Amino acid sequence: MEATDSCNAFVANPAQEHFTGGIVVRFEENPARAIEEHEAAIRLGLPEDDEMHARFFLGEAYLHSLHGRPVGEFGASREFDRALENMERAIVIDERGQYGLFAETVNRARLRTLDSGYALRARTIYDRDGADAAIAYLQNKLSLFNYLSSTPALNVLLTLGNYYGNDKHDNGQAAACYRRLLEADVVDPGDETENEAQTRQLARQTLRIVEEQPTTNAKCFIATTVYGENSEEVDIFRRFRDEVLCTRPWGRKLVAAYYQVGPRGAEVIGRSNAGRRAAKLILSPVARLLRRRAE
Repeated sequence: MEATDSCNAFVANPAQEHFTGGIVVRFEENPARAIEEHEAAIRLGLPEDDEMHARFFLGEAYLHSLHGRPVGEFGASREFDRALENMERAIVIDERGQYGLFAETVNRARLRTLDSGYALRARTIYDRDGADAAIAYLQNKLSLFNYLSSTPALNVLLTLGNYYGNDKHDNGQAAACYRRLLEADVVDPGDETENEAQTRQLARQTLRIVEEQPTTNAKCFIATTVYGENSEEVDIFRRFRDEVLCTRPWGRKLVAAYYQVGPRGAEVIGRSNAGRRAAKLILSPVARLLRRRAE
């Protein structure tokens, strides 16, 4: 070793300096500066574990840069795309490197932001491409969290369950989503805004409705008693139930309530010709109205 030799082992890495600068600058107060610092750090090259942290910070900063904009504009913004992209890449690095970052309670709670972002993106996809595309998107994003002991994607599961139930009329898949949500570990122990509590309560209520809802081939008890099993009127009422009522939350509640009293009502009506005639006087105008509505 000569006196003129030099060693770069302890020379500061410019990427690390930008990374530190991005942390020091609070993205809530100055998201543009935080974005600039973290992007510079990633571009210059960080160790993988630091890149994981930088990417999630970067995603959060991009989301904070959207504050003040209408939520409806998020899905079409470049910032929203970059936010989801960088937070997702942090997830991938965490799994690949087995760092356990998002297994920690405080960082698991931070995943609520990504979870809500995925649910919001799914709504944009739904409006543009339909339920099947939105379901495929949510299933793909849900799989990203399979390496964790319990999924933090509660909003993804709630949205997915709603699409299965409301659009695909698949109560089995819908119920499975709601149950998985309710069985998941707590994501945010603090839950100061009660968002998680409200999500779980909504899933609990919707699961109860889905479990009580009849299958689409169930009988229209009273109409069948009045008109006969294979009548046009029964088919009209059945299609209205399946295509209109069962696709709406209030309609599913109404159908569930009917199936509690329908069998008894059909029994009473069917005891006499007078009962069937009286019921037909009430149902026939409704059947005609529904027929015209469907034409």
